[in-house]
Amino acid sequence: MSGPLGGWDDKKISHEKLVWSARFDERFWIEVQSIGEFTADLVIYDHNNNNEELLREGVQLCYEAAFGPDADDVYAWKQRVIRFIDTEFKK
Repeated sequence: MSGPLGGWDDKKISHEKLVWSARFDERFWIEVQSIGEFTADLVIYDHNNNNEELLREGVQLCYEAAFGPDADDVYAWKQRVIRFIDTEFKK
């Protein structure tokens, strides 16, 4: 377990393993971190709790994401984040 590849206040993040990142509810920092050619980890950090890692799970990439993520992938990641925060996260 390690910390985020990007930072909460970074305007542009250029880490080679970072496929996508987003803030959620002004509390959670979300990243998709490449771990292979067509695979990555979806990671949710609690920014209000020293970037505690709340969830890490493998996700598929529609393609290698060399030019950014596929819109369908991003939609699926957002839905997973919402489902986790709303139903699995113990506040």
